[in-house]
Amino acid sequence: MIGYDKYEELINDENNTIILDANIFLELYRLSTNSSKDILNLLCEIEHKVWIPKQVYEEYYNNKDVEKRKQHNKYKNIKIELNVPIQKLESDIKKKFYRYRKFHFPNVSNLENDYKNKVDELRNMITEYMNTLDDEVKDNNKLLKEDKVEEYIEMIKDNDKVGKGFDIVDKIKIVKEGETRYKYHIPPGYEDAKEKSGLRAFGDLFVWKEIIRYSSSNNGEIIFITNDEKPDWWEIENDKLIGPRKELIEEFKRYNNNKNIHFLTLRDFYSSTSKYYNVLSYITELELNAERYVEEHLIKEVDEEITDTIAYHEYNYESYIDYSCNDSDVSYVDYEVKDVDFEVIEKEAVYYVTLEGIVNVSLSHKDEEDDEYDMGSIELKVLIELDIRKTIDVEKMELEEDTRVTVDSFQVIDYEYKDPFEEEAEARELAEADMMDALEEYYRH
Repeated sequence: MIGYDKYEELINDENNTIILDANIFLELYRLSTNSSKDILNLLCEIEHKVWIPKQVYEEYYNNKDVEKRKQHNKYKNIKIELNVPIQKLESDIKKKFYRYRKFHFPNVSNLENDYKNKVDELRNMITEYMNTLDDEVKDNNKLLKEDKVEEYIEMIKDNDKVGKGFDIVDKIKIVKEGETRYKYHIPPGYEDAKEKSGLRAFGDLFVWKEIIRYSSSNNGEIIFITNDEKPDWWEIENDKLIGPRKELIEEFKRYNNNKNIHFLTLRDFYSSTSKYYNVLSYITELELNAERYVEEHLIKEVDEEITDTIAYHEYNYESYIDYSCNDSDVSYVDYEVKDVDFEVIEKEAVYYVTLEGIVNVSLSHKDEEDDEYDMGSIELKVLIELDIRKTIDVEKMELEEDTRVTVDSFQVIDYEYKDPFEEEAEARELAEADMMDALEEYYRH
């Protein structure tokens, strides 16, 4: 990855070109309204240096409506989603109070009134929360309606900064080459073949071929901005992006007289470009780096707490097995981050983290004489949702050392039980089979 000094040198050279991937434009719909505005403002600053391949232009238009619907619906659905469980609870409890009154339970009317008051309090809390979202919802709807992202794309097109793409004959040639490349895991794009079909599986290769063609007929170096962090674009060591795949650099130089191409993710592009124009927003930088910060730093801070949460959760082991057990011993715990969301609430950075964990537990049963019997082992797969908060020091533009963790949700999603009696029976059968094989061999000789 290039550092700031190198980036400054590259951006100062008027011959160099910044090329944006489709995922950069689509990400602007997913980010908070303020972060999207910050990044769009930066893109306008460098608009004269930007060029995009025709494939990027087409992928953007093929996917933008889906992204816009998602972002519009996330606010539309929140009030319904919060109220549905309350309505269900209210309906269920109403039936119970009706039954209690028929049985003339004492003071049941008072309890029912108290309950209704608590439900009203919950509804008021939801209304108050929705009111705090009003400005964000209005800004988001305005951004989606005015669609400054599409406006920017069309400005690039009007400036004749969108590539010509490939005709069907050239696409067929690229697809044939791509089939061989993908077979031998030659980048880019072979990862897409796992989940895409037809021409869509070769989208990254079309982008790459167009970048090479553009560079061969233009002076200067290329800065390619992409949020695709798969190994068919990047050299990755210890889960960290090091730089473009060596094969890509060699191929690029082969067709471009030893010119260089540099890769940046959106977060690194924003960090360097906002520093260059002296418009860095610390909150936007926090949001763009949320996932990396959680995986590289925050999880390590709270690792012991997470491990204990998984290990010592009150599992009902007997609901998963056919035997009685009253003692357990955790032998193994592991977990990984599956998803990260981020927001700022007043002066707190809030990371909503979804983890998938595994815990392996040895089970036993102790009788009244304190004799212990092996009841096998169970491996539980769990899904955990955490709320991790850190205070923002606004003056210093840094996060304070305090870290607060709340477990929002904990559920067992799968399990595998190893029955000691079945394992013993299987071992006995195997031993008997081995003995029979040995006897047959003996009598043959």
